[in-house]
Amino acid sequence: MSDLAADVKKRMTSTVESFKQELARVRTGRASTALISHIKVAYYGNPTRTLA
Repeated sequence: MSDLAADVKKRMTSTVESFKQELARVRTGRASTALISHIKVAYYGNPTRTLA
């Protein structure tokens, strides 16, 4: 039973973190670097994250 509880807790934590990242992209009327943080740019042939 404790294995099940540990698995559920791990999965829920992951879900909450993912949801927080999605909420950071929601536009609230002002500019935010979170809006473009998921964009990757090919730089000398290597994909890299944009740094804004």
